[in-house]
Order: sequence, then structure tokens, then C-alpha cells
Amino acid sequence: MSAADNEEIAESDNETELDNEQNEEEPTDAGEVSDYYLDTGDYVFEIKEIEQMESSFEDGIQIIAIEMSFTNNSNEPVSPWMAQGFNAEQETDVTVETLMGANGMFPDGYKTELVDMGDTNVKLVQQ
Repeated sequence: MSAADNEEIAESDNETELDNEQNEEEPTDAGEVSDYYLDTGDYVFEIKEIEQMESSFEDGIQIIAIEMSFTNNSNEPVSPWMAQGFNAEQETDVTVETLMGANGMFPDGYKTELVDMGDTNVKLVQQ
């Protein structure tokens, strides 16, 4: 790769970073969005903690645990799992992989109350 190619890539990366910053600041019709917060209008997801660990399903397989708070503002009970207002991808040099959710892959005893809540229907709380 020539120096000109490297400079072009760096410029492209800078443009992408600027585009991402602008996207984070622009309001959406559904609600507020940031790196750790998503308000779709019906649901609010707030990421509290992210951990990487070994899967209980298969040795050597790494998983990511995302702990979040979930608020249901809709009129229908729904689990955080079924309300998924987002998706996640892992990009390598060669591929882009869609990450899939799987509560069953957490190590035994890992935040069991939170894992169980992932499949629990949450209702709108009337105030």
C-alpha cells in the first residue's frame, strides 16, 4: 500500500467518525439514541454493563453478556428479548457476523435473576 492509499483510508475513517458523531446527535422520530441508550417510543433500553466470558455451552467459545434496564411504554406486556429494538454485529478483517442472543449460554450461576428476567413479560406501569 502506498502512502497515498493510507492517507485516503485515514480520510475515509475520519469521515465515518464524523458521520457517526452527527448521527448520534440528530434526534429521531422514535426517541433518543446513544451508544448506551435507545428509546423507541414503546420501549427504552439502557445498557448498564458489558462483559466478555466463556460460554457454558462449548469450551473456548466466547460470549458477550449485555446487562440492561428495560422499560415498556406500550400497552402490551412484552419481554425484553421479544422487544429487541436493536441488533449487534461483529466485524473482522474478512467478515461481518450478526451476533445472536442466547440466554442458555451463560455460565451456571451467572446473574440468574437477570437472565430469568430476559424472558419475563414486562407491563406498562400506570402512574
